[in-house]
Amino acid sequence: MLSLLYFKEYPDSPDEGLAILSKFPLCSDDTVWHKETEESNYCAIRITFKYGNREFGLTNAHFNRK
Repeated sequence: MLSLLYFKEYPDSPDEGLAILSKFPLCSDDTVWHKETEESNYCAIRITFKYGNREFGLTNAHFNRK
C-alpha cells in the first residue's frame, strides 16, 4: 500500500522536524510555527484527509519537557 509522508523541518534546525505518515491523500497541511518563534516552545503540524465522504484532521505536536 502506498503511504504519503508529510515532513516539515524546524525553522532553526532543518535536519529535524515533525512528520505525519498517511495512507490517504492529504487535502491540506499547515505548520504552527513562525520563523521568529523558538521551535522548542511552539511545534505542531496539521493535515486533513478524506476517508469516504468525511474529512478528518490530524495534528502532530511536540512538547518539550524541562
